[in-house]
Amino acid sequence: MPRRRLALALAVAVVAAAVLLVRLAHPELHADEVTYMSSAVESMAQGSVLPVKGDGSLFINKPPLALWLIRASFELFGPSPFTARLPSVLAASAAAVVLYLFGASVFGEAVGLLAALIFVLTPGILRVHGIRSATPDALEILLVTSAIVLLELWRRQRRPWMLPGLVAVMAAAAWVKSPFALVVFLVYLLATELPARRTGHATPRLGAVVAWVTGVWLAAYLLWLATLSAAISPQGVARQLLGEA
Repeated sequence: MPRRRLALALAVAVVAAAVLLVRLAHPELHADEVTYMSSAVESMAQGSVLPVKGDGSLFINKPPLALWLIRASFELFGPSPFTARLPSVLAASAAAVVLYLFGASVFGEAVGLLAALIFVLTPGILRVHGIRSATPDALEILLVTSAIVLLELWRRQRRPWMLPGLVAVMAAAAWVKSPFALVVFLVYLLATELPARRTGHATPRLGAVVAWVTGVWLAAYLLWLATLSAAISPQGVARQLLGEA
């Protein structure tokens, strides 16, 4: 990768973070942010690896990866609305860099920079449950974006590491929020396969890609459920998940 592109990627990260950090502690935390922040604080107070509620019971509404990042921010800088939202800003800045690098490598520097700027400045994702919120959404956006970029690179360049990277990113997504990430990726893959074939960029080993991504995502999510079941019970987990649904 050219040094100039690396320097621009660093600049994109710094600018994106600077824009998103402005008045990060405002507005006040909304209900879901309070829930996630409280779980991180309680897990610190009780010395629990897994997120817990105030009564000591496990917080199973969402897998723990995003909450672990919030907790790490608290451990480093102390609990506050700013530090609760900081991991989301860093994830969003990383997503902007991913968009820039992909756009620059495939379509040129100008397109890459424009893609990163549009992502950071789009009003909708700056609001509640967006890339400035203390929720798992920004991390999930980063992982889904990275998975789609890796897919497109796999279609175009077919480097050996790209498929394992894609599978690993989707496995991480299983510990962030819900099956939504897997559904979005598979819909994108299948919806774009025919146009990709027409331009000579068909997905190599399409069936294997679908099988690996789905299988590893499912294995990672089942591992999360098994972790919960070991701490509570399979029946208790089922009751609480069905109650949340």
